[in-house]
Amino acid sequence: MVPTRGRTWLCAAALLVAAGASRALTQDAGGRDGGARDAGARDAGARDAGARSAVPRDGGAPDAARPPSSPPPTKAIARDPRRVYAKTSSFTVTARDLAAAINARSPWLRPAPGRADQVEEIAVELVRERLLATEARRRRLHGDPDIRREIDRVLARALLDRELASIDARPVSPADIERYYRAHLSDFTRPEQVRITALVVDDVVTARRLIPQLRRSNPWNLRFLARRWSRDRRTRTRSGDFGWHAREGGPADLRPLVEAAFALAHPGDVANEPVVGVDARFYVVRLEERRAPEVVPLGQVRATIDSRIRHERRAQAIDRLAETLGRASGLELHPASPLIRIQPIDAGAGR
Repeated sequence: MVPTRGRTWLCAAALLVAAGASRALTQDAGGRDGGARDAGARDAGARDAGARSAVPRDGGAPDAARPPSSPPPTKAIARDPRRVYAKTSSFTVTARDLAAAINARSPWLRPAPGRADQVEEIAVELVRERLLATEARRRRLHGDPDIRREIDRVLARALLDRELASIDARPVSPADIERYYRAHLSDFTRPEQVRITALVVDDVVTARRLIPQLRRSNPWNLRFLARRWSRDRRTRTRSGDFGWHAREGGPADLRPLVEAAFALAHPGDVANEPVVGVDARFYVVRLEERRAPEVVPLGQVRATIDSRIRHERRAQAIDRLAETLGRASGLELHPASPLIRIQPIDAGAGR
């Protein structure tokens, strides 16, 4: 087993050996997409529960995006592909290898025309990588289980890059986007929301005394009430404004306030009794505004749906490939949970 301290550069060297300049497959496993939620929001400061869309963003490698204020993209072409740049007793680096190393970078991060110094820098890096990788193999570090796992990950990504290239190149048609929008309309519907004002105090007597004052307050004396009485640092300078909230989701510590606000019938109504928060403080709650459910227009979520469809295509293709390879190899699966025991660890004890 390789000592932990030395594994970082060894893993890097092994990755270079296994996959060279293979681009990492970027895959966001999901999460709620902010673009669908925030589209068409009426208040920039509102907490918008938004359209419930789990849209992985499936782009290329992180450096595939064009950096701001970058030079024009370039491409390296070997004048004589077989001409040797560097040679040792273990390996040879040709012009073809050097051009491949340059072209493996983002088009906007490659050498500029006429910049021989940039070409030389990349060439030196390539030779150093080959030297490190050769020494790693000599020490048989590729047999280390941790490094083998890293090599397997890179090889799997390289295979997926090749297998999914045709799928990634296939455009998503407007008809596909419209069909998806109609079939998942609930994902693009912003739920009913309420805007909440609350004064936060430490005792129930003070809270009850503030209820009639909050009912009679206008924007000017509400600001005074919040600064004078509220103990919540986040909202006391905002006239007690807790923003917009939907029935479901949102911070757990605000759920009692949200439930109390939804129970009020009209904007301006104040809860008859203080609400006890999860922090054991008392909240005097007033309903400021109410928004009805709203469907986000298709035009505002086309890019989101395009990303969803592309991600689903990739996921289905990966599933099909894995099933095919599993059948061909006679794969047998057994329950994994009986093989592993999960237990908490002491944060101070390390691994």
